[in-house]
This record gives sequence, C-alpha cells and structure tokens, in this order.
Amino acid sequence: MGDNVEQLFTAQPAATSSYGWRPSGPDTLDVPQVDYGGQRLLRRTGLSEVMNRVELTPGSRATTLGVAVHADGSSYPWAVSARNLTYIGEVPFSYVDTKDRYLAAADIIERTVAPDTPNRKRALIRIEDVGPNTDPGQIRAIADLLSARGVPFSLATYPYYRDPLGAAHNGTPASFRLVDAPALVDALQYARQRGATIIMHGYSHQYESARNPYDATSGSDFEFYAAHVDTENAVQLDGPVPADSRRWAADRLAIGRAEFIRVGLPDLGIFEFPHYTGSAASYAAVQDAFGVRYDQGTYFAGLCPAGACTTEEVPGPEGLFQQYFPYPVRDVYGSMVIPENIGMPKYLAVITYTAEGLKGLMDKGGTARVEASREFVASAGGSLESLYFALGADDAYIVYDLPDNAAAAATAMSAAATGVVVNRIVPLLTPEELDRAAAARLSYHAPGS
Repeated sequence: MGDNVEQLFTAQPAATSSYGWRPSGPDTLDVPQVDYGGQRLLRRTGLSEVMNRVELTPGSRATTLGVAVHADGSSYPWAVSARNLTYIGEVPFSYVDTKDRYLAAADIIERTVAPDTPNRKRALIRIEDVGPNTDPGQIRAIADLLSARGVPFSLATYPYYRDPLGAAHNGTPASFRLVDAPALVDALQYARQRGATIIMHGYSHQYESARNPYDATSGSDFEFYAAHVDTENAVQLDGPVPADSRRWAADRLAIGRAEFIRVGLPDLGIFEFPHYTGSAASYAAVQDAFGVRYDQGTYFAGLCPAGACTTEEVPGPEGLFQQYFPYPVRDVYGSMVIPENIGMPKYLAVITYTAEGLKGLMDKGGTARVEASREFVASAGGSLESLYFALGADDAYIVYDLPDNAAAAATAMSAAATGVVVNRIVPLLTPEELDRAAAARLSYHAPGS
C-alpha cells in the first residue's frame, strides 16, 4: 500500500513487464471517489494524503481491482493485482465511514489473505436501547415478527434506568431497574425463546446526573465518555468522564451483569458501548469482562506504540477516531468485534401545530415534546438527533435517523392522523452524498429539446 513501491520497480527492472504495470508518481489532483465492485465510494482526504498513480502497460494482464476517479471523470487504477503482487495506491485508513473506500481496501485484504472465504453478504439485526422503561408489548411484537420469518436478532439492553433530572417524568427524578420491570423481563425471555440474543448495552446508558450531553436520561446520553452539544448543535467529545478508570468501569459492568442474572436472564457474553464511545480504560475493562463487543470502536492515536497497548496514560479526544470494520476482527484491545457499519438515512420534519396542538404544547411545555418525540421515533426503529422550536411560519424542526423512507412515511402519517400536527418530511443528504451526486454527470434532455 502507498509509498515506496517504486523501489521494487527500480531494483527489479523486469518488474514492469512481469506485473504489467508501473508506478507513475504521486497524483497532483484530488481524487474524491473510488469505484469498486460496482459501488462509488468516497475519498475525503483531499490533497492532504498522497495517492500514487498506477499506469498499466500495453497488453497488460494485471487486474484492476478499483478505480481512482477525479472530479472531471478521468481515472486510473486505484488498486491492481498481478501474479503474486497486489497493490493499493494509498494507505486508506483515514476518514473512515460507512461509505469510504476503506471498505474496498478491507475487501481486497480479505480476498488476498483468505481467498477461500465464502463471498457472503450478511446483515445482523439489532434492536437498540432496550431498558427497564421499554414497552414489553413492543419487544413481543418484534420477536413475533422476526421469528415468523426465521430471522435471528439481538436486543441491546441496559439493566438500570436513570432519570436524575426528571427530564422524562415531569421534573421528578426516576430510577428503576430490571427487577422492577417483571413484564419486560418476561418479554425478554419470550424474545430469547424466539431467537433473540441479549447484549449488554451499558449499565444505565447515561452518566450520573450530568447532561452528557442531553438530559442525563438513560438511552439518550453517553456513559463511558464525556460530551457536550456545541453552538452548532453538534455533539463534541470532551474526554473521559470524571470517575473514569478501569476499576470504575469494571464495577459498572459487574453490577449490570448481576442484574440480568438476578432476574433469571443468562449471563451476557457481548457488550455494546452506548453511542459506540468509551475511554481507553473502559475498553480495557470490557475486554477483561466480555472479550466480545458489538461496536464501531473508539481508538486513540498513540495508544499502542510499537504494538504495546496500554491504558496507563489517559488519551484525550484529539487523537480519537472510530473504525467501521466490514467483518469480524480482533482489535488492539484484544476483543473480538462484531461490526456495526451500516448507517441510517437522516430526515428533517418541519412541524406546524394546529390551534389544538399549540394548546397542548402550552399545557405540557417544550421539554415534554422532546421525550415524546424520542419515543415516537424509536418506535419506528430510529433515533432522535435534535428538536428545535421556531418563530415564524414553522413551529418546530426535528432531525432524526430512520431505517428507510417507509419508516419516515409511517411517522409522517401517524403524526398527521392525530389532527393536531401538519408535517413535511425532508430527506437529508450528507455533503459526501452530494459529492457523489455531482460526480454522476448525467445527461438530461429538457422537454422539447
């Protein structure tokens, strides 16, 4: 990968004819896109990272595995394979996300080192943020639906519910756990009998009484890392929580696991970090207790100098990054990682209340609508990102993630059917999706042309 391949071709003059290609120096233009396997993948590094050009020789028998594409549509091989040499023209391990060319590199590596691996496209279904406050009827309905289709699934569950600020309970603090929710426990057992695997999704999915970053309520906040919401309404990671240590995290894990056992559920073997984020110390504790995670993974630059991973130092958020593994791996913490690498579409709901709806809003207040909206979106399989009230023609703006357009239509119709809300749903595009659209360069003939 990347630099210095030219040394091979300099030292072995016959390499060009033998492999059917030669390196032709670093590209001086930005390569925003890589085409691989019929997919357009993103490359967001700009010119900050070197892309080495590959030139095929006339009549070359080298296989082009991926294509680097300029903004003007011109291209050249991004990855090639010939005889015993497979080469990728860069080190594609930065700016990794669910649509990045990193996935192409991961696929090439797997096919190179394990060519007999079956070419399977499998997806795992996980129901997120199940807690003592979850409606047992929803769990039973999900179990019936998936088991009827022979689909195994998992339930990411936190055993303790905390609402220390009363955000979801009209200002009254609330706290309960699985032992206080026997109907939910029965529903979890019901789901297990129909193919569900229960995963521990934190101890309480929030941290003490801190707004971390929202309202300190279980299911909303970070638990193993501190965060805040900035003036642009974006979540910013700040560093380990004040109580952070390997022992502190281990104690939370032990108490949480004991609660599952106490109510008659099995001792769990898989852990998922709330919001896929934790400190290096908490990741070490999870490795000690579980050894298996459902995760995107939180990693820290410099954590493993010369391969010697340690949690003696406390890495800050400056070197924090996440990695979207496209297949199960064993990572630097020593854990087996079940990949979480599929994002959901994002939508904007533009809300206008009728007179009756405004009366209800005035009676209950704005904070109550946040929790109601969060539960409503969750019932459609999504998650709430933000809710803002507005002055002018529109009364509120809600941004949320949902599985697909059908789920978005369901939320719109269900809200409109109450008669107190007029809503307009807008599918949102990321800047990278717009880049891909702009790169398509489609030809359009106007009517009459």
